[in-house]
This record gives sequence, C-alpha cells and structure tokens, in this order.
Amino acid sequence: MDADIATGGKGKLTAKGDITMAPMVANADILLADFELRRWSPTSSRNGRCTEQWTAFAQGALRMTDVAVKGEPRTKFAGELSIANLATKDTESNQTSSNGDC
Repeated sequence: MDADIATGGKGKLTAKGDITMAPMVANADILLADFELRRWSPTSSRNGRCTEQWTAFAQGALRMTDVAVKGEPRTKFAGELSIANLATKDTESNQTSSNGDC
C-alpha cells in the first residue's frame, strides 16, 4: 500500500507498507496529521448537549498480526502520538470550554 489521503479540512493520512483486511495484518509506516475528531457525549455533560473535539497526530510504525503469541500484543505502534486542542462545546449556546465544563 502507498496511500496519501486527505481527511477533511487540513487533515492528512499517509501510509506505506503492507496491509490486508482478512486476516487483519499490517506492517506499515503511517503519518496522521491535523486529523480532527469530534464526539457527542451526553453522558459526560450536565446538560446533554456537549461535543468533544480534538486534533490528533501520529507518526510511526504500525504492526498487526493475526497470530497470537503468548505475552505479546497483536497490535504494536512505535512512534509519536499526540492530542491537541482538546475542548468541549455546548451545542446549544455554541460556547467552547477547554476545561471540560459544558
């Protein structure tokens, strides 16, 4: 696989290596940059109108195997992973909070 994919907005995903879906196996280098994530989470808010949003970044080697080896995880990632711009937003008032209070 050699992929360079826009993920909406400024987001970008690039992957080089081998990936199969059945069985799920991967041996690839990836870069995920400026990937915006949003989640509606009524259980984490007092008023039930909150969304959480953040930007993810990952760069490194992704390894997945379909064969279980005792004491070893089937999925491994070696590299850098970060989350930025974490905030909650009240969908009714459109106000954003960086302290999780919605």
